[in-house]
Amino acid sequence: MPVGTIIRESTSGKIIKDFKKNGEEFLIAKGGRGGKGNVHYKSSTRQAPRFAQKGKEGQKITVNLELKILADVGLVGLPNVGKSTLISVISKAKPKIANYHFTTLDPNLGVVKIDKERSFIVADIPGLIEGANEGLGLGHDFLKHVQRCKILVHLVDISGFEGRDPIEDFELINNELKLFDENLADKYQIIALNKSDLDSNENYKRFEDKYSDKYKIFRISAATTSGIKELIDEVSNVLYSFDDEKYILDEEVDEDYLEEFYDMSVASDELNFEIEEGIYVCSGYRIDKLLEKVNLDDYDSRMYFEKNLRDMGVFDKFKEMGIQEGDLVAIGDIVFDYYE
Repeated sequence: MPVGTIIRESTSGKIIKDFKKNGEEFLIAKGGRGGKGNVHYKSSTRQAPRFAQKGKEGQKITVNLELKILADVGLVGLPNVGKSTLISVISKAKPKIANYHFTTLDPNLGVVKIDKERSFIVADIPGLIEGANEGLGLGHDFLKHVQRCKILVHLVDISGFEGRDPIEDFELINNELKLFDENLADKYQIIALNKSDLDSNENYKRFEDKYSDKYKIFRISAATTSGIKELIDEVSNVLYSFDDEKYILDEEVDEDYLEEFYDMSVASDELNFEIEEGIYVCSGYRIDKLLEKVNLDDYDSRMYFEKNLRDMGVFDKFKEMGIQEGDLVAIGDIVFDYYE
């Protein structure tokens, strides 16, 4: 699965694993234990036993896989402000580009080459709308990707051609980011006033007067590439001045959840007793746990094993079932002759 994938237990929503590095491995469910064929129970007095031990079922868990793209830079803004055009200009990404809203329905990734040794990854986040924090316009699907970006480049259509106010648009998107996750409000932003070649009303002056003290603002045109180099240089300088660990979101992973989940699913199991082809069999969760602790090659360990079986009432139960001296007993994988 791709880097940036989060594994959640479906019912509780608990995060079990967050894949942040390439090549990470994680065991989420153990396979079942194999059974024992009839030859395993062969003895001097039982040459052709018809009894065979069944295998043990493996662990089961239902999970949801959630991808949060790991990118250095996230391009955010309203639909049709030119994000896809910009990423196609600054990288080799080839997103669908058209002059209508919601052309981009999935995030696009592009690699921006600064020089032979330096580069960064840009994510084109599909256009956000008012109410995105509540899931409108697939808002949750888009906003979760922004959480993983180190910095944001906020694109604003400064031309005003669609009758929108650039300042209102800018505030709307920032509000949606904050409502979705307050940490997004503190994420470093660079403002790109796109379509500046069409800004006949000089909307940029009003915008810069209001925000130039708080943000770095660049007038660009993704269509003509005007101002693009200056924007990329600033993004690069900011990125390489950051401490990586500070700007990568660490999800709250419950490292003990899997063990607790599987323990709860089987801890209430009672001991199971049965007679199969004259062999007295005992199995269950407590038996499995006991077998994990013993080494039958060691005398003290064998004594510990026998004492626990007696404390569990295993031999008393076998006596109720009619066991006789010399009968075979199967405790998990261990088979032995019964003697008082």
